[in-house]
Amino acid sequence: MHVKKLGHLFLSGVLVFIGVCLPSCKDDELRVYEPLEKIHIGEQFISDYTLDNIKQGDSIIVLNFYKDEVTDLDYIEYDEENCCFVFCKGSTSKYKVSWDFSSYNSYIEVQYGQNGMWYKMNQYDWKEYILTANDGMTVRMVCDPSKNQINLIVNKFSIEEYISE
Repeated sequence: MHVKKLGHLFLSGVLVFIGVCLPSCKDDELRVYEPLEKIHIGEQFISDYTLDNIKQGDSIIVLNFYKDEVTDLDYIEYDEENCCFVFCKGSTSKYKVSWDFSSYNSYIEVQYGQNGMWYKMNQYDWKEYILTANDGMTVRMVCDPSKNQINLIVNKFSIEEYISE
């Protein structure tokens, strides 16, 4: 008798899982990622966002920049779809990534990406990071979607060759 009840409970649990979880996964697959509008360095950026602005898999909002306002290095490309800077020099090199921003309601991170992983650069109130980058590595600035609106000023965000002093 107990085995039969456990079997019914198990089957009920599976049906609930299928009814609740699978449609939400299916909805996520239908969602199309839309980058935010581009940010100008030094100007206040206020934007409401939707679920479509949240990067799938990361659960963050990637900030979108104009390449020429961040770097003038011709071997760094800007990936418009993913809103990140991609290193394409052909050799491993050092870069100085620097930033300064004021955020009024969002948690901001400056990150570099390597081998599918993201690493935070703005730790301990740092305002610059010396990055040793290989081809294919990326840099981006992101914010946490914990509020309904992004309100910030990016005073500086730059990528330049590092010249040791």
